Amino acid sequence: MGGDNGIQRLRIPGSVTVPVDRRSQGGRMGAVNRSRAERQRQARILRYWRAVEYFSPPKVDPVNPRKNLFAVGPDRPLPREPGSAVSRAGSRPGLVWQHTVYAGIFAVDKVRDVLLRAFRVPESEQDFDGRIGGDSAMLCFTVNQDGLLIKDSVTLSSCAWAIGQTLNPGPHSDQWLTGFDEDSTQLLQRLLDLGDGRIEVDRRSVAGSASPQSGLGPVAGLMSRLVFSAATGGLGAVTGAVGAGPGPVAGVPAAKVIEQVGGDLIDSATARFTDRTPGDSATSGQPPGSGEVREADRRAAEPAGPPPEVGTKVLDVYDLAAITRWVAEQLGHAEVLQPNAIRVKSHQVAARHADEAGGDVFLNSFYADDLERVAGVLEAGQAGTALLDYLRAEADLDAMNRFDVRRLPEIVLESVQPSSMPLGRWPTDADKPLVLSRQFAVNRILESLGEGDGRGLYAVNGPPGTGKTTLLRDLIAALVVQWAERLADLKRPEDAFVRKRRTWRTEETAGKTYPRTIHPLVPELTGFEIVIASSNNGIDPWRSPHVRATAEHSRPHRTGPHAHHPPPLSPL
Repeated sequence: MGGDNGIQRLRIPGSVTVPVDRRSQGGRMGAVNRSRAERQRQARILRYWRAVEYFSPPKVDPVNPRKNLFAVGPDRPLPREPGSAVSRAGSRPGLVWQHTVYAGIFAVDKVRDVLLRAFRVPESEQDFDGRIGGDSAMLCFTVNQDGLLIKDSVTLSSCAWAIGQTLNPGPHSDQWLTGFDEDSTQLLQRLLDLGDGRIEVDRRSVAGSASPQSGLGPVAGLMSRLVFSAATGGLGAVTGAVGAGPGPVAGVPAAKVIEQVGGDLIDSATARFTDRTPGDSATSGQPPGSGEVREADRRAAEPAGPPPEVGTKVLDVYDLAAITRWVAEQLGHAEVLQPNAIRVKSHQVAARHADEAGGDVFLNSFYADDLERVAGVLEAGQAGTALLDYLRAEADLDAMNRFDVRRLPEIVLESVQPSSMPLGRWPTDADKPLVLSRQFAVNRILESLGEGDGRGLYAVNGPPGTGKTTLLRDLIAALVVQWAERLADLKRPEDAFVRKRRTWRTEETAGKTYPRTIHPLVPELTGFEIVIASSNNGIDPWRSPHVRATAEHSRPHRTGPHAHHPPPLSPL
């Protein structure tokens, strides 16, 4: 092998000599490495946003009996129990009570304190003016009017989990904020088991318990704990459930739990099974091993099908305190967050929905899962043009294609010529067109993104009241008209749909004869979809009066005495 000027000749046995340009090969490898590094940089940005979502928990309202939000304690009945204000008030006809339990209340500012210590932020850089107050919850679930757990309602706080991960393994670990779904599933399974009566509770008051050396003290004024009996895995499951239950959540935090409660917990479980030895059945007089056989027979005799919607055990205050303690100790943040309070929010629902989760309890971010999904897409090199444009590094921006329209007004004038105007316009007064800058933005968006394979991002920025929503209306109208043009080219209405139908089943259609079926639109009619997103959950841009205003609110167009207005537009 020899070469000169960077060109090397590689002789392959039994073949000719092949010239290899090591310079170009190295350039390609460098480009590949740069591309991979750029994808990883972009994915890290998404995961930073995900971390921000994790550590920004929704707040739980303070106790307010007038709003049916009550504190839980040993000296007062739960809202569903006789003697409570809710039970005395009764329910309206056709309605029943549900009770949402917020277990493990903690102060949100403690999250900030944990992060400041974990990242070793100098005191000079700490922004105390930006401190956020209020409370959040570690765990949330709903029980029906009978106190039975509604299984679809159980939710673990991703913030509480993330705080445990910040304490161990820490933010510098590759496993820092990974595995929430898996850990959550395993932790919440204990709550489901409790709701079905498969886990016993050591019912202790503060008076009957020794003061804890560390960890979590009384929860809702009680020292009750979960006890994992032989029926749920034997005495070995006591330490197994506490120490190695939910995989990555265990480890060091779980070891602390064993150190704190191991003696009391095992003694309590042992006292319940002092007459049993490994291999003995739960009932005296039965042959060894018969308990396992009968358990297998019982499970085989259970009807197949989906699990019941609600648990079988009525949950009381001792149960609520015990599951709260167990989850806090498993997550490893009992000492720093002190999530030792429980609140219950009572509300009425239609009787036909008595055993259904309401879906209106928000304990976690809407976006965290999506941000992780997008980060994975970025790493795989499968992200769309718009996202890549948004995350593009500043050094990669093409400054040659940027123009200051204030210094070059001719660019604006060229883009608002009559030939550049869209055929559609929002139905409003004819004598109130868009101002120059808005019309320029609409035309450029349609020119750069609305033709052919146009993809990417076009940013419109401005303070409140400068007409961004008004601009959006004309953009929507232009797309609707473009779509109408495609529809007008069809010979028959059925030509709008592909012949091959798509079918799928949901929980509602499972076991039924006919599944859900649609015929998708042909590709020529797609690409005009519109999504109007808001930066928070409290504002729906489509409900804005500026967007919903239609021609019925406008003066007649001055195009003749017989001009007619179109009917009001329906919400998208």
